[in-house]
Amino acid sequence: MHRLGISKWQSLPPGVRVRAAILLNQAAAPGLGSWLMGHCWAGAGQLLLACGGLAMVGAWFVGLTGAVWRSLRSGEPMEPEALRLEWLARGFACFGVGWLWSGVTSLQIWLRSRRERQSFAEAAPSTSTGSKVPPRLGPGLNRG
Repeated sequence: MHRLGISKWQSLPPGVRVRAAILLNQAAAPGLGSWLMGHCWAGAGQLLLACGGLAMVGAWFVGLTGAVWRSLRSGEPMEPEALRLEWLARGFACFGVGWLWSGVTSLQIWLRSRRERQSFAEAAPSTSTGSKVPPRLGPGLNRG
């Protein structure tokens, strides 16, 4: 059974997955790349903070638009408390915390992939034997 299309994600080469996860975290939706790379709790928290921050900014924008509309219809100046900049500041702060947290997780993902790549390279047998004579395959297999 496919779990939200994760099987396609898992079929990507590891380097591509790491780069895509970091790009998703930092440029699209903080937490989504973390979630896809297996950091489910961190990804969920990052997504929650980012979506909450966006919701606060959206609520501020809707409130401001309503205040401007009422001001235009009544012909009176808009009341200064209608700006409620604290909602905007809280929204940006909430989104920023989620984004920074996803940046830390992205760094952890990148460092882990780099360590795994180095340990794989160290464990792989050397292909150069130093001689130009090919190895013998066994009796009767080499014709020479």
